[in-house]
Amino acid sequence: MSPKDNTLTGVMTMNAEQAQRAMMLCWKAEMECKKRGIPLWFPVILVGGTSTAKTTTVRGLVASLNNGLEEKEQFRLWLEHISYYADSGDIGGIPFPKDGKTQFLMNENLPFDNGHKGVLLLDEMDRVRDESIQNAMLQVVNGREIHGHKLSQSVFVVGTMNGTSDAGTLPLCEALRARTCTLFMSSRAAGVVDSYEAWAQANGISPVGLTCTRYRRELLRQNDDFEEIAIPVQRTVDMADFVLQASKSVKFKTDDILLPVIAGLVGKKAATEFLATEKLINEAPSIKAILADPDTADIPENVSVCYALACGLGDYAKSNGTDRKVLDGLAKYICRMRPELGAMAFKRMSKEAPAVVTTPAFQNWAKSNKALLI
Repeated sequence: MSPKDNTLTGVMTMNAEQAQRAMMLCWKAEMECKKRGIPLWFPVILVGGTSTAKTTTVRGLVASLNNGLEEKEQFRLWLEHISYYADSGDIGGIPFPKDGKTQFLMNENLPFDNGHKGVLLLDEMDRVRDESIQNAMLQVVNGREIHGHKLSQSVFVVGTMNGTSDAGTLPLCEALRARTCTLFMSSRAAGVVDSYEAWAQANGISPVGLTCTRYRRELLRQNDDFEEIAIPVQRTVDMADFVLQASKSVKFKTDDILLPVIAGLVGKKAATEFLATEKLINEAPSIKAILADPDTADIPENVSVCYALACGLGDYAKSNGTDRKVLDGLAKYICRMRPELGAMAFKRMSKEAPAVVTTPAFQNWAKSNKALLI
């Protein structure tokens, strides 16, 4: 069931089960970046009114991560109520002099300077008392370090907030908005009742409560008039790309959460364009089809699709750069592209597979397009 689309704001809301899978997808993307040595983190902020099970959903994420693990290998949950913090020292440490230098006594409840693995839940992020606390949070959430103390590299960060529709909240600063994935949870999102019934039956809720929940939901307070938080910048577009890649390798369902997750990174409009571009690229001819008949294989009319295809051809050449037949076929196809795209493809390919410049197709193309290669 797809997330509910709030047409007033353009924000898509989801139920707790979807939010749990969405967080897992971000965690998978973060793990892939870590494995590749890429310093990119995917902190998630759950936005929802009271009684939308934000904290419970994070606990469910931890339980899912621990499924099948031995006790000594299990993930831990650190739950910090940020709204209780008096000042930035509760995060960055209390300063004290030592040997003529300022040192910081760190909060022992936070996983600094150790190899612990788990989930750090920063609850009620938008109820901090002043911006200095938010700035300290920014250093921890995205810089993973503050005052020389480092957050464990094996900790996934999740925050919760009520959103600007609730009184007494402080909007997130732009730096945090441009570095996090915001997921919107609603008590009226599709599938909420079904997931609630499973919990209710297991916890002794009577038929009266079950019936009112399913058929009198208009009695529930509605407090999910959310505003979009995500900002499309290069960092969040890169994050969206790794999330997309992760969605193709995970074993759980992602078709109903992929758009709202990417929208939580770059905004709904940019997310729609992002996934539309992927669809166009997927419709472009495959490398196999190109090599089968490079002289007649389709050339996409869309320039952005051609660009993506040219990048793909360069990546393919990197793995097959010693196969002369492959290079000949790729070169013939590239020669049929628009000259500027052909030049980009040949430049990229020559770095990955230098032998491409010795193919007859490239040699003939270069005579007419030498200026584009400079």
